[in-house]
Amino acid sequence: MNAGWSGVFFRSKHKRLAAVWAGALAASSADLVRRAWKSAPERGALLAPYAAWTGFATVLSAEIVRLNRRH
Repeated sequence: MNAGWSGVFFRSKHKRLAAVWAGALAASSADLVRRAWKSAPERGALLAPYAAWTGFATVLSAEIVRLNRRH
């Protein structure tokens, strides 16, 4: 999903799709942290920054869409 987001955002110019894709990636990353935490809390803690980063990327992508709306 990560490589796919980069392709959609930077190559295809479909910013809305990239924002939705980033949201799916963030949800997937958060779920990975949750499942890893259940297995071994230290693993979940190590993955948490990536989930935070993908959450930030989602917000950033959505803001880019908002700022570039056609009026």
